[in-house]
Amino acid sequence: MAFSSFTWPFRRQSSSGGGGAGTSKPSAAEGKEEEELGVTPQLLDFLRTLSPDAFKSSAVQLNQGDSAEAVGELSDWQQRHAVLVLGRAKELAKIRYDLCPRHMKDKQFWTVYFLLSRSYILP
Repeated sequence: MAFSSFTWPFRRQSSSGGGGAGTSKPSAAEGKEEEELGVTPQLLDFLRTLSPDAFKSSAVQLNQGDSAEAVGELSDWQQRHAVLVLGRAKELAKIRYDLCPRHMKDKQFWTVYFLLSRSYILP
């Protein structure tokens, strides 16, 4: 089976402009989508302060707590937010790469992420 038959949600979008590498400012439409999905400059600043240990300790607390939320499927909004935030916050992408699946499952990572960042994400 060829790799091209698999879908990959993190494909790079080709830009119509010339060779500017690195992160660029989002277009007006992308900026509106980021705002709707809660990816704000404050959230991105907060994500730069996170470490793998923050995720590990939060995961342990979730597992020990009697009222821990059940790890379920991400909603459509959460999935779109996750794809967008991974593209904008390379630090978070690195933490996820370091932790999943060796230290925690992907669903658990996103549960912890949404709990840690809930005060920064717009409803």
